[in-house]
Amino acid sequence: MIMKKLIIVFFSLLIFYNETSAQEFKFLLDEQLSSKLISDIYQDSDGFLWISTDNGLNRFDGNKVKSYNHDESDSLSLCHNIVIGTFEDHNGDLYVGNYLGIQLYNKATDNFSKKAVRENGDPFEETVNGFCELPDGTLCSFGDNTWKITNKNGQPIIERLEWDINTSSIFRIACDNQNNIWALKRDVGLYKIRNGKSRFICEFNNDEFYTYDFRLVNGIVYIITVDNDIYHYDSDSDKIVKVNKGPISKASIRDIIQYDENNLLVCTDGNGFKIVNRITGDVSEFYLNIPLLTSNHLKIHKAIRDQFGNLWLGLYQKGVAVISATQNAFGYIGYKSLLNNIIGNSTTSAICKDKTGNIWVGTDGDGIYRMNNDATESVHFPSH
Repeated sequence: MIMKKLIIVFFSLLIFYNETSAQEFKFLLDEQLSSKLISDIYQDSDGFLWISTDNGLNRFDGNKVKSYNHDESDSLSLCHNIVIGTFEDHNGDLYVGNYLGIQLYNKATDNFSKKAVRENGDPFEETVNGFCELPDGTLCSFGDNTWKITNKNGQPIIERLEWDINTSSIFRIACDNQNNIWALKRDVGLYKIRNGKSRFICEFNNDEFYTYDFRLVNGIVYIITVDNDIYHYDSDSDKIVKVNKGPISKASIRDIIQYDENNLLVCTDGNGFKIVNRITGDVSEFYLNIPLLTSNHLKIHKAIRDQFGNLWLGLYQKGVAVISATQNAFGYIGYKSLLNNIIGNSTTSAICKDKTGNIWVGTDGDGIYRMNNDATESVHFPSH
């Protein structure tokens, strides 16, 4: 079932109640996932969220999570449980990168291809850091080496990608909206590649900063340094320019996404979120109202916005938090709530409000719950 809208999700095990104070935080995916250690979050063209972990791959359809793991007896299961990430190409083919190579997801059969092989049929067993689709439609993976990937009758075939630079040890590749390819080589530096010709942009370790990573956000290249500063490449002046005026974080920067027209949302590994104004360079705190979690101490390793603007956060060893793009007058009660799990885990079958204001919730197999008027406490009458 294609996920129609993530911000209006009616789970079978919850009910909603009206509250006067709207809350951005929607729910947390944790125990439903195969692991709370998140490596990547990706949304495909059907709206499914693919959550990669150190113990399998998870697909969230807006209602439930399905987990995929390696099975020794099944050649069409994941070939390894350490999943690095997923990527959908322009043909709608979904690729999975893991500790032992690359597989292709089969939508019709809901399983995976055999492991990718090289052109000569030899096995391909390299760790993949990520995927990128190049301006000419070529899909490539990067990691220990950079590879071109083709789908031949449902089997990924791997061949070496040739540029005029050595394509080994490329840590990240991204393409901007001007058909430029950006590639970061560990211990070397950042390159801009166009029509197969590379141009060296900045050294990995230069007089001003030591490059840690980079992100491409709305067509702009942002360089992350070891000192947790952010620089951007100014194409007009052909220079690398520092973005932030003051310090951003004592913890390392793990991800950057667009917050609004002028601001970047910066994810850190222990200092939560920061807002950096890309025009003025001002840095400010960004607090999330997530119950039981201290916002400014969160380790946020991945952040994406889905097609409806909701924010999905990969929290280190805590799962995935979902922040709604819009505030509304509905709160959440149910097993995915951190505070309002007061009606058990069974399917809700009936709801009624009595004359005194109590709310009675009938369940399928777990009896009846009586909640007080503000839905903060309940009394359970179990079935016998």
